[in-house]
Amino acid sequence: MTDDGPADLVVEVTAEDGVPVLVIRGELDAYSAPTLDAAVTKVLDGGAARLVLDLSDVGFIDSSGLRSMI
Repeated sequence: MTDDGPADLVVEVTAEDGVPVLVIRGELDAYSAPTLDAAVTKVLDGGAARLVLDLSDVGFIDSSGLRSMI
């Protein structure tokens, strides 16, 4: 899944050893956090018990982004 949502946040879902990995690129803030929320919900609704967030290409995270990760 790739989503170009608000503030050009991109979330790509891959898997490593059967565990979903959400590769996140862009800025994670109040405008883009719903994009991450939707991706996480989709992965968890698909039956995943755990997941990994790859934030190596995220240049900025505000409190809304932190809330989405929690």
